[in-house]
Amino acid sequence: MMTSIILVAFNKLAFTQECIESIRAYTEPGSYEIIVVDNASTDETADWLQQQHDLTVILNENNEGFPKGCNQGIAAAQGELIMLLNNDTVVTCNWLDNLKKCLFSKNQIGAVGPITNNASYYTAIHAPYQTKEGIQQFAQKHNVSNPAKWEERLKLIGFCLLIKREAVEEIGLLDERFGIGNFEDDDYSLRMRKAGYRLMLCRDTFIHHYGSASFNSDTDRYRHVLQENERKFIEKWGFSPILDTMIRYELVSLMDEKGDEAEDLFRVLDISCGCGGTLLQIKNKFPNAELYGIESNTHAGSVASMIANDIGNCADDPSQWTYSKQSFNWILMETAISSNSSIDYLCALSSLLKDEGVMIAFFENIGNLSVEQLDQFLKEAGFEKADLYPINGTDHEKHSTQHFLLKAFKRIVWEKELSIICSELADGINKEMQLLRVAALLSGSLVTYNHIIQTPIPNPLTKAALLAEIAEFLYYRRVNDPVIPLLEAAYALNPKYDELLYNLGFMLMKANKHAEALRYFEEIDDKDEEVIGFINKLKR
Repeated sequence: MMTSIILVAFNKLAFTQECIESIRAYTEPGSYEIIVVDNASTDETADWLQQQHDLTVILNENNEGFPKGCNQGIAAAQGELIMLLNNDTVVTCNWLDNLKKCLFSKNQIGAVGPITNNASYYTAIHAPYQTKEGIQQFAQKHNVSNPAKWEERLKLIGFCLLIKREAVEEIGLLDERFGIGNFEDDDYSLRMRKAGYRLMLCRDTFIHHYGSASFNSDTDRYRHVLQENERKFIEKWGFSPILDTMIRYELVSLMDEKGDEAEDLFRVLDISCGCGGTLLQIKNKFPNAELYGIESNTHAGSVASMIANDIGNCADDPSQWTYSKQSFNWILMETAISSNSSIDYLCALSSLLKDEGVMIAFFENIGNLSVEQLDQFLKEAGFEKADLYPINGTDHEKHSTQHFLLKAFKRIVWEKELSIICSELADGINKEMQLLRVAALLSGSLVTYNHIIQTPIPNPLTKAALLAEIAEFLYYRRVNDPVIPLLEAAYALNPKYDELLYNLGFMLMKANKHAEALRYFEEIDDKDEEVIGFINKLKR
């Protein structure tokens, strides 16, 4: 099956040469043809192209722009697959084979693209190489076909786009209204999705992209083209190709798979969901999720409706929501709520959550609430607990007006959560993080030390060591009230533990309970000079 690789060039001959040389080096001979459309280059590009005997060359008298150049290449293409490839890319080992594996894995997939070092729409990854040789060394380790790394997307970026010919024949050519280029790939992607095709980003395939080679010498012109073509896109589609297609990875990253396995539905509501980019990422992460959205822009909502079970259109008016109470495991808010928000609005959100449901939102603390005031505000709306995650690494407690991510829990069975925490602690899993979670629960008055003491751990010695470790951690975190009760509970389980006896004696001595402190110090088998000193002091 032949792939027609189409490049559009305008000057910058060195980029074109490097791109074509990489295709020749890293693509199976006989599996492809290269078509280069030259848009009236004024350097040596046209002369060099005509000297290459393995290229099909189309020479334009004027700069016709990227979309039209691609269309000319498509018209000349003989292959069953169409590859639109920027001339400032460097392809790598297994690049085309990996992309084809994904493209033909499902009939509904219409186009696929790779990741790179330099591209928009969450397509770039950190690539630490510094040399041209490093490109191939990095790719050789990375480019191992792995279906687990295929991710469905609303749109693909046109620096490298492999398309089934049947999809091209069904939806037509690129829209030439976008002139010199930019946003024609957004437009083409959405047209494919509207036609029922799926688009996949192949995170198992990396190629190098220098990026905007044709525009780098004229940044003002590039900025103008971007603005003008964004305007054309909005005029055509009715929504922003940037804002309404965003993927809120930061929200999705705070989701954990929840729900009873006996329940068939794992339900998510995304408010202000745009075209559904975030919903689609949730589907990638949780294939069994049942997705719902609310989006006021009906044009964007119509795109999201291809992903979600249902899309409502009154994001700001809870009275118009048609969902039953306690319908959702998760609610995500893509536009910021604020400390000045109506309590009625937050109560409406809370009412849609199931027990133990969670809301994740961007939060603007424009009311300058303290953490304690925010906690009370959320409790009035029906949320029992909130975790705050500062945005951009800032500390919300040091800034009275601050943006952060808010994860608000409607109701949590703390005994169950403590059981999980203590089990992981007993197994030595994520100790520091689990100890911090215990401290947070206690300092927030959400549990008492009795909840911890009563948490079931089968082995008494393991439980004693665990209670002692939690007590010591809380002491150094200055959460002091639970320390002595936890140590006493540990002692009841294991009275022959010198370090525990020392800690108990020390804490009781600090609390001026001298007789009790003396008893524990005297029970220590291996008394050092410090313990002997404490005993002598307490006996006076």
